[in-house]
Amino acid sequence: MAGFAWLVAATTAAASAIVAATDPTGRERMAEILSPRPPRAQIADVGAAPSEDATSEEIARLRNETRLLALEKKALAIRLALLASEGDAATVTGSIPAEAAGGSSAEAPQARELADPSVMLSEVAGVPAAVRAREGAAGATFALHLDGVGSIEEAREVWGLIENRVPEALKGLTPLIAMDERDTSQLWLMAGSLDDDQSAGTRCALITLSGRDCAVTTREGRPLPMP
Repeated sequence: MAGFAWLVAATTAAASAIVAATDPTGRERMAEILSPRPPRAQIADVGAAPSEDATSEEIARLRNETRLLALEKKALAIRLALLASEGDAATVTGSIPAEAAGGSSAEAPQARELADPSVMLSEVAGVPAAVRAREGAAGATFALHLDGVGSIEEAREVWGLIENRVPEALKGLTPLIAMDERDTSQLWLMAGSLDDDQSAGTRCALITLSGRDCAVTTREGRPLPMP
């Protein structure tokens, strides 16, 4: 009798399963039961992927930061070199030999006096971009020789370009203008004044790293009229 009751119960359960499987809702439930559920880690919401624009902006930002770090490293190396060097320009420029007595009157660019701001850095082979052109005068003030210009307007334009590119190099300095004694049509744009040649050398190094020529000089100039 017990076996018969068990058979009836099993038959009823099987029939119920068949009915459930044929019903749409039942089919979905059966599929849910029989299909393996994916691990929780697979169904977790991982968030939307970053957009292409955001990725490009991040790459550009990282590149800019890398470039700034490289420039700061170069500026620090130049400053350390300036601090370690002695006062005379021959040490900084690799001991440029003086012109032999009775030699040719033609003066090579390497032998020109570095304190003369008319010596453009691009003309002096082997001379570092930021040169401390010291004359050794006690209590001398220093200026940054920035560029040769042909007019007051051009001087203002060059000053603005440098100020926009490396504002920290010109911070607290006054734009100055001087005339070349040998060529009155040539003007020199300078920035001054500084009591410390080491500080002047560091500022010049920053300007050089920005792609502009710069030299330290003791030459004096008059304030450049600014609009």
